[in-house]
Amino acid sequence: MSTTSLNGATDLRVGPQCLGPVLVVADDARVSGSQRAALTSAGHPALIATTFLAARHMLGARTVDAVVINLPLEGDGLTFLELIGSPRAGVDIAVVVVGCAKDPATMASTLARNGVDYMRSPCEPVDLVARLEVALCWLQAVRETGSAAHVRRAGAEALYSRLTPAEASVAARVAAGATNRAIASELFVTVKSVEFHLANIFRKLGTTNRTQVAVMLLAAPQLQGHASSFSGSG
Repeated sequence: MSTTSLNGATDLRVGPQCLGPVLVVADDARVSGSQRAALTSAGHPALIATTFLAARHMLGARTVDAVVINLPLEGDGLTFLELIGSPRAGVDIAVVVVGCAKDPATMASTLARNGVDYMRSPCEPVDLVARLEVALCWLQAVRETGSAAHVRRAGAEALYSRLTPAEASVAARVAAGATNRAIASELFVTVKSVEFHLANIFRKLGTTNRTQVAVMLLAAPQLQGHASSFSGSG
């Protein structure tokens, strides 16, 4: 399997021996069932929790390497993310969030921890397994270096470097949550031009949605000087 991860790494492979149990948090039995079947067939044992409270109890009793969240990230969900992403606890779990409706900048800043990936819902279970394995590669790199910030920053910088100056300018504003119309107005170009650049950004980063662009790039040093300037766009 050759894939591009959130941290820019390619051609990474994670076998079943590298991945411990996966905790699937979902209140829809069809979703949790299909995801567990896909994980199990790929050699990854899966546990199911129907609420964030149940998930917290499971984490207290079992050691897991990854969590797949299929519930809205609000209230108990944000508390749960804070718990597993606490600096005091260390970075020990990779997280994949499926289908949470928030603006790109808010989602990216919320999820910028623990090798997090974001997928739109509904997602194919086989795609979820592939993305989860890449997230585990990220987690392994963090465990080896001892610095999540360093791994995230280096990966985001590598991804950012793939873009042309025009694409980078559009991507910076997308990561800050600006709409295509707002970007076009600020850059004095047409909306069609923004859409063209955005299509190239999606292709180069291996994604198909704005939230994923934000999650991938917000840690890039090149973006840090722009984030506050663009945060009011939209």
